[in-house]
Amino acid sequence: MAGAKRGILLVLCLAVVLVALGSGGVEARKRGKQSLGFYELRRGEFSMVVTNWGATILSVRLPDKNGHIDDVVLGYKNIGSYVNDTTYFGALVGRVANRIAGGRFTIRDHAYHTYRNDGNNTLHGGHRGFNQVFWSVRERVTGEFPHITFAYRSYDGEQGFPGNLDVLVTYKIDGDCSYSVTMYARPLDKPTPVNLAQHTYWNLRGHGNGTVLRHAVQIFASAVTPVGRGLIPTGAVTPVAGTPFDFRAPAAPGAHIAEVEGGYDINYVLDGETDGQGRRRLPQIRWDVPGDARLPGRRARAGLPGRGVPPWPTLQALHALQVLNQQVGTSSTSRA
Repeated sequence: MAGAKRGILLVLCLAVVLVALGSGGVEARKRGKQSLGFYELRRGEFSMVVTNWGATILSVRLPDKNGHIDDVVLGYKNIGSYVNDTTYFGALVGRVANRIAGGRFTIRDHAYHTYRNDGNNTLHGGHRGFNQVFWSVRERVTGEFPHITFAYRSYDGEQGFPGNLDVLVTYKIDGDCSYSVTMYARPLDKPTPVNLAQHTYWNLRGHGNGTVLRHAVQIFASAVTPVGRGLIPTGAVTPVAGTPFDFRAPAAPGAHIAEVEGGYDINYVLDGETDGQGRRRLPQIRWDVPGDARLPGRRARAGLPGRGVPPWPTLQALHALQVLNQQVGTSSTSRA
């Protein structure tokens, strides 16, 4: 991060019911009977491009302290790579982000079985989660605070989940180098689990400018939720003090990553609000859910065809700064 200070304020306003009763594009292409659209939101030198395929963030471009503009999120060279993507780059994931143990959960004594796409578990909503569907454009506004709202209706039985569900996500530029993601879900007829997440990978030095091992990361969390077999939470809450997972003070992921089997990939139980500094090049995140944040540092698979750069090595980006509801028990969700 040396030589550049790039601050982003990312506000995740997650309005999701966990179990409840119940406009033009920059470019458009045809895929089957539906149009694939690309939409740019811009305020000065800060811009982002999103698509209605998976309500995906394709790029976020902003200047550093020297005025050099970089794309600071990872993405593929071409849109076709997103269609069969299993890394969830920039996508809105659901109906339930992360893992459901055994692809099974129970509501009111009724057992439901979801599509198992991660060994014996369901990951990020199944084989065809919200990242693998077309969303419609509900609203698109230009001007000083440009924003776009995507909508999707998930049908009863989709990937094994009960009930029809209306989902909205709004991407909005709120100011200079500041944007918000607002997610909302409303069950229409049956109780159903919902746990949405925005799955962007960040490299705040810019696309193709090395790994994130020397980035400064600070997480205001005193505990993590360890996982067991199949990466399912054990139900325990473990203090981070004295472990490689302690990022309460700014630290580089590379300092202790060799001590963590498989690299950093864990849920943090957040203590509360950040200190508001939002300094350096790591996004400052505010949230409105009483849950976990994902640690940046999951090892992206090597050899993927990165946009504008040779195939990526591992550790190219800070993985998916997600804010989720707390994950407990074997029939809820785990990390990804």
